[in-house]
Amino acid sequence: MVFLQIQFPESIQFWIYWVLIWIGFGILVGLVTCAIFPGEEPKGPWGVLLIGVLGATIGPFILKAVGQFEPFQPISPLGMVAAITGASVLLVAYRFLLVVAAEHAAKYGRSTPRRRSSPSRGGYLALPPEDD
Repeated sequence: MVFLQIQFPESIQFWIYWVLIWIGFGILVGLVTCAIFPGEEPKGPWGVLLIGVLGATIGPFILKAVGQFEPFQPISPLGMVAAITGASVLLVAYRFLLVVAAEHAAKYGRSTPRRRSSPSRGGYLALPPEDD
């Protein structure tokens, strides 16, 4: 097969390797975080991957802000703790935003604002009548 004979330059192989490692690490972190905080969100494998990779990205910053840690490798046992912490913060913030949006929808009766189709029917360009 021709596809199997393609040789990428070493720099591209390096980046492919690291992207695949981050995807695998992100899935693992996302699964652990979703097991700690069970619920419906995030939905599907893409949501779990997104929460895991973003958590693995911001987790070391949170750990560095909380304590005086020397620079460490993100993909390590300490990096795993930092990533799970970051993903947990993201997941709690995401669920908090969902609660706020649900309360807003219950208060105003709709989840999205109503749009009016034309200015003649009181749309965006309609101005309130002026008092003389």
